[in-house]
Amino acid sequence: MEEVYHKPFIRTIILGVFLFGFLGTMQAQPNQKDNTKKETVTKEEALADLNQLKELLDKESAFAELDRVDYEKAITKLKNKIQKQKGPVQKMLLAHEMAKIVGKLGDRHAYVKYEGLTPHHVKGKKNLPGILVWTPNGIVWLKKTPTKGEYNYYHEGFPFLTHINGVAVKDLIKKYHVKDAKAPKAVKGVNGAKILNKIGFHRFFNGESVEDVYTVRLENKQGESKEVPINATNKKVAAHNPKPRRQVKRLIEDFNQVRVKKLFTKLDGNIGYLRIPKMVEFGWKANIFQEQFDALFKNKIQGTDALIIDLRYNRGGKRDVLELLSDYILPPDQSPKVVNVVYPKKTAEDNNESLDRKKIYLADSPQWSNEDKQAITQFENIFTPKVQIPENIFGPPRYYIIRSRPEVYYRQPVYILISEETFSAASVFASAFKGMSNVHLVGTKPDSSSGNSKEYTLKHSGLLVKLSRALSFQQDGNLFDGVGTKPDIRVPNNERSVLGQNDRQKERAVKDALDPAKN
Repeated sequence: MEEVYHKPFIRTIILGVFLFGFLGTMQAQPNQKDNTKKETVTKEEALADLNQLKELLDKESAFAELDRVDYEKAITKLKNKIQKQKGPVQKMLLAHEMAKIVGKLGDRHAYVKYEGLTPHHVKGKKNLPGILVWTPNGIVWLKKTPTKGEYNYYHEGFPFLTHINGVAVKDLIKKYHVKDAKAPKAVKGVNGAKILNKIGFHRFFNGESVEDVYTVRLENKQGESKEVPINATNKKVAAHNPKPRRQVKRLIEDFNQVRVKKLFTKLDGNIGYLRIPKMVEFGWKANIFQEQFDALFKNKIQGTDALIIDLRYNRGGKRDVLELLSDYILPPDQSPKVVNVVYPKKTAEDNNESLDRKKIYLADSPQWSNEDKQAITQFENIFTPKVQIPENIFGPPRYYIIRSRPEVYYRQPVYILISEETFSAASVFASAFKGMSNVHLVGTKPDSSSGNSKEYTLKHSGLLVKLSRALSFQQDGNLFDGVGTKPDIRVPNNERSVLGQNDRQKERAVKDALDPAKN
């Protein structure tokens, strides 16, 4: 149901481009002639691709049925604008306008991508120095220190960046990052800070001037502010918290190569720590993964007093990891357990076949055992979706079940770390264990998403469109997309966490694991 969420800088930038003064700017700009390299379509081709987009939304998109946006009206309005302009239409600006329509649907897997950009287009563009990071109190501006993995405020005493060139950062985020229109608030902030880190790039492709000096407004905790000129830089912007990101990147390779033991370390206090960097698809290596996890739990994890599973920075993949780890984590007296209900859109092509391949079956499927069917019947008696499901548009519900293996069940407390960057199948993992007495979700609400998505190509522009073809629900009746899963123990980053001086979420999990009163 979930796909790995790739977000390479060049491939996804169109979701951050804002269309300024649409009339005239949809045309190729004379001063950008060398950069666009004829990356345009005719008005007729643009209109035809808009018709194709409407057909895709009509037939394939489950979220188009939720009445969150009148996409037909939005498409008609965009057509009228195109018809009134002169000259060809830039693909990147066409994609951005389409992305604004799709983004309002609330489908967190959905996008419109323009893939015609190359590094040549962004060479020499001016960004702010340092690193911008979102916190619940605002966006802070950081710079690296000589101590690896730690930071200082860029302007000591004034940590928060509130305006750039007189425009509030919240407005800039909304302007440049249309994909997050229906994302949870914290997710908008985290992703928005990343967008502002590359503001020169976004200004350039927005047709705005790219300046050598920005005027920024900074504030302190007392609400005092000051404006300062900042020289722009051409240096590549580094990701905040590079240490855990490097760890995740390295561990993904280990996981792909079935080096499972590399994912595990033992912390002080006899606490096990298992980082899952990606929801890896096992494929033909399924038996090898099973053997290695069995060995890991038998030889290392079963002797610990508690286990921490870290899903932060996990951008998803397939559900193989969830199925396997439920062997050890799901209490045998709760197995089998329904953890996901899916309503497929009837008209979406190969939708049911795709869900079958992902083991998301109808209630009467021969794939279920008698115990599975009993679990589904019991679940149906208590489950109520929190959005309306028109029977003429959506097929009957399908179910996803996890099971335990009593002989390998881990009887100690389990803490699952989640954050705004926990996405797709990783967010399904977290939701699956929500509410279990032996499992505690620690951190912040993840950027949840699930919907049996599929990618399409528009005929004339070659733009890529991705849409979810089913409505996917958590056990409590909430959708995954735009809602997320509330942690049992909410631990947002604090000042020291942002500066790289601690790992507050992990430390809280360890503290609770060592407290007999909590277990």
